[in-house]
Parts: sequence; structure tokens; C-alpha cells
Amino acid sequence: STWGFSSFLPQTKRLISLTHQLSIRYKNISTSYSEGLLKDKVCLIVGGSRGIGEAICLKFASEGANVIVSSRDFQKCEQVKQKLLKNSNQKHFSIELDVTSETNLIENTFKKIEEELGPGSRS
Repeated sequence: STWGFSSFLPQTKRLISLTHQLSIRYKNISTSYSEGLLKDKVCLIVGGSRGIGEAICLKFASEGANVIVSSRDFQKCEQVKQKLLKNSNQKHFSIELDVTSETNLIENTFKKIEEELGPGSRS
């Protein structure tokens, strides 16, 4: 049988809907441990411009992280960065990054981040 795009469309729409619902539900995650778990850590969030990625950016910033919001849409990254700056005192950045790009482009992005924020571990 031939698998066409239309056969996956209902599942894709459902997945997008679930992802959206999760991102709304978990934007204000409360934790039982102390605040500041990520204090002064630098966190690069891939796909951070919307949905679950945006929720992760907000949560990491609330835990004290310096967040780098990345996705293919720089304008949306900037919007998330502005939300982060309003709600926290850390340094936050936004970058356009397509992780499906050439390895050299990704390596250059990490070099720029290290130049701006200093070297760190890539774990």
C-alpha cells in the first residue's frame, strides 16, 4: 500500500493539539524543591519559541538559568526572550538555529555562545 501525507494528517493534528495542551498545562509548573536549581547555568533550548519548548524556557529561567531561546524563527525567539526578561533578572538570548543544518553552522553557533557567555560543559 502507498503511504501518503494525508494518511498521517489526523495523527499529526492530534499530536499538535496534545502538544499545545501540554504546553499550556505545564507553563506554571510548581516544584517541591527549592528555587534556583539552575542558578547561573546556561541552557540552550532548541525549539524554544513556542509550545513545550517555550514552557521549558520559562521554567528554566524561573529556576535561575540564563536561557538561550533557539528555533528557526528568530522573531518568535525574540518574543519568548522578552517574556523571560520581564520575569527574571538573568541574561537571556535568542538565536536563529536550525539543528538540521550543517554541522559547521551548529559548531559556529556554540562558539558564538561561548564567546558571549564563556566556556561551559556541553552536557
